[in-house]
Amino acid sequence: MEPNVSKQFENYFLFVLLILAGFTVAYIFYPYLAAIVFAITFAVIFSPLYRWLKKHFKKGWLASLISVLIVLIAVLLPIGFIIANILAQAMHLYSWFASGNQIKLGDIVNNFLSQNLSGLNLPPVDITSYLSSILNWMVQNLWPFVGGIARFVLMGFLSLLGMFYLLKDGGDFKKKILSIIPVEQEYSNKIFDRMERAIYSVIGGSIMVAFIHGIEVIAGFYIFGIPNAAFWGSFAIITALIPTVGTSLVNIPAIIYLFATHNIPAAIGLLIWWGIISFGFVDNFLSPQILHRGMKVHPFLILLSVLGGISVFGIIGFLIGPLVLAFFLALVDIYPFFIYGKEIGK
Repeated sequence: MEPNVSKQFENYFLFVLLILAGFTVAYIFYPYLAAIVFAITFAVIFSPLYRWLKKHFKKGWLASLISVLIVLIAVLLPIGFIIANILAQAMHLYSWFASGNQIKLGDIVNNFLSQNLSGLNLPPVDITSYLSSILNWMVQNLWPFVGGIARFVLMGFLSLLGMFYLLKDGGDFKKKILSIIPVEQEYSNKIFDRMERAIYSVIGGSIMVAFIHGIEVIAGFYIFGIPNAAFWGSFAIITALIPTVGTSLVNIPAIIYLFATHNIPAAIGLLIWWGIISFGFVDNFLSPQILHRGMKVHPFLILLSVLGGISVFGIIGFLIGPLVLAFFLALVDIYPFFIYGKEIGK
């Protein structure tokens, strides 16, 4: 066999082995996909905090450990508590509906609409099917996520452990990946930079703002007496990603419900809360502060990535979908420079 042919055969053989080994590793890691996704997401979003801590404490492992503890206390524990409450309230609502109370609720809302908005000739609102479908979806998707307490704790532990090592040794990981990517290092660095900015925008920005909207909805509903506040707050997280509409899909029906049940002070209070906290503070002050550092991504694309990710990967898809979108946008952003040699902004 000629030397060139032999060398070419060796290269193909090694490449096939690499592909097979890669698929095998991916198959082994797949059960822990949620932990890997959370670890990568947290490591990217909290890397500025890690760098600030490392500058003050000098030791990378200590800065990484403190960052992990902050995520555990400020993010994971509250999220776990909220998810547990959402599931409990969803199951409570499910039982409440099963006992026939949805008919009473539908009558209250439809009577209010017919008495106060009769001139609009609105058709009857089918609240039963609308809310039942939401409840069915939430019970089916949240229960596997928290149903196994041991697995939930294991995933949380692996996420934090992965975040710890990604922060501490992330520079070495990045160099290793750059060394095997068949692209010039200048382009590879730009891809990583755009990927980081896209993750900041899509996950650290828009989704974080959506979660803040969900929290303010939970607080407002709890204060003004809307039952099952955590459940509706979780629904508001999704609606907050819908351009223009936002949390009005949750707040307006709640305000109508309070008016329909003759709880006028609470209805006015929730309306004021919605205007001041949601529009005034979150949308006009907090959101620009969070979103200014990343790429500008249309909220509709983020919404599609969240819903599509959930439909494909389950509940963890709310992060996987945006991560895939972030990677795609990073490649689109770098494409003109890589293909045409055009200089693009930093």
